[in-house]
Amino acid sequence: MRNIKKKLLSLGLTAAMVACYTPATIFADEVGNQGNIIEVSTYQELKEALGYNKYDEEKGAFVATEGTAKEGDTIKLTADLIAETDKANPKGNKRTGDSATDARFDSTTGATVTVATNNVTIDGNGHTIDGDGYPTFDFDGVKGAELKNITVEDGAYTAKIGGAIFGFLYAPIVITGMHHSFVAIETQLLADIATTGGSFIFPVAAMSNVAQGAAALSVLLILRKDNKMKGIASASGISALLGITEPAIFGVNLKLRYPFFGAMIGSAVGSGYVMLTKVLAISPGAAGLPGIISIRPTSIVNYIIAMILSMAVAVISTIVIAKVMNKKQAVENQELAA
Repeated sequence: MRNIKKKLLSLGLTAAMVACYTPATIFADEVGNQGNIIEVSTYQELKEALGYNKYDEEKGAFVATEGTAKEGDTIKLTADLIAETDKANPKGNKRTGDSATDARFDSTTGATVTVATNNVTIDGNGHTIDGDGYPTFDFDGVKGAELKNITVEDGAYTAKIGGAIFGFLYAPIVITGMHHSFVAIETQLLADIATTGGSFIFPVAAMSNVAQGAAALSVLLILRKDNKMKGIASASGISALLGITEPAIFGVNLKLRYPFFGAMIGSAVGSGYVMLTKVLAISPGAAGLPGIISIRPTSIVNYIIAMILSMAVAVISTIVIAKVMNKKQAVENQELAA
């Protein structure tokens, strides 16, 4: 009987141990089934795993190439890497010195890793990628991509679509007052300027501000008989161009609605351009026309172009939206009168 009890106790302990370890085993199997680990030791291997623009000698142009990584895979670095263009590229790493031209060139040299796979993890494993001045990763349109344990020096992450979305939503964020929280982020970006190159938040804020100012001033062309609103719009519009948008937003644009929507569209276009051309600020300042003095010298021309785009699109969008809304209102008035 005692032997039977001992055997039962032994079986019970064994069953308990199996029960304790089974969840860990299942968890490990689930993680393993999520994807493969792809180890890379050269920058070319990294590009081939994630995708890049490959030079086609027959076509004489770069064509998008998908990477070998699948959804759920982990790309693991086993060495420090240095960014390089496609070796077949006849232009090599030559640059013109003009930031606008170089931005277009950088996006098609094959130096930028185009992450096209959702839910992929890039594990630097403690290693560093020297971007050699090129945008290193392009995450446009990708969901769930993760970077960890990696340092990128002299490079950048490109996010043109993200920049446009940020610019489009910046004014609504200002309404809530949450834009003040960006100060802490921008301070960190400027504190580590040797690595980041500067702040991307300032140019986006400037695009939003000048767009709100231009939209407010466009009211002068729409409400020509409303002297009171014209007076408010002119003063607040100029203030917004100089970096103070609250009078324009709350006094004119939100009240009429269509200037606010037009400004959001203009801001999106301008912000997308500053992201495309890598416009960065090197110091805090007034986010508007005076903000030129805070922009990196090589980016000043693109900053001016972006402001012109932002204001022009804001004015055109405001006028178009105003006409559409006025026609809709006229139709509703006729229906009510009938």
